[in-house]
Amino acid sequence: MKDSRWAALSEDERLDALGRLLTDAEIPMRLRAAGVIVLLYAQPVSRIVRLSVDDVIRDDDAVLLRLGEPASPVPAPVTPAASSGVRCARPWGGRPFVHRL
Repeated sequence: MKDSRWAALSEDERLDALGRLLTDAEIPMRLRAAGVIVLLYAQPVSRIVRLSVDDVIRDDDAVLLRLGEPASPVPAPVTPAASSGVRCARPWGGRPFVHRL
C-alpha cells in the first residue's frame, strides 16, 4: 500500500466537503463534479479525467456512472447536477472527459 502524506478525512469532514461541493456555486462545476466522484466513489483523478459522456447513463429516473461493471448509481442529491447536462471537452484532442455533470 502506498504511503500518503494526507490523513484520511473523517466521515464528518467528508460529508462537509460533499455538502460544499453540491452547493457552492463559486467552485467551477467541473471541479465540483470531480470532487464528488472522489468523495463518493474514491476514484483517483487519473481515472476521473478518462471518463466520457458515455460513462454517464440515464435510465428512466436514475442516473448511473460507469466506473466499472455494473455501473454505480448516483445518489438523489447529486442527480439534479448530473441531469442538468453533460458537456464534453477534448482539450488535448483525446478521449472526451466529463466537463460538467
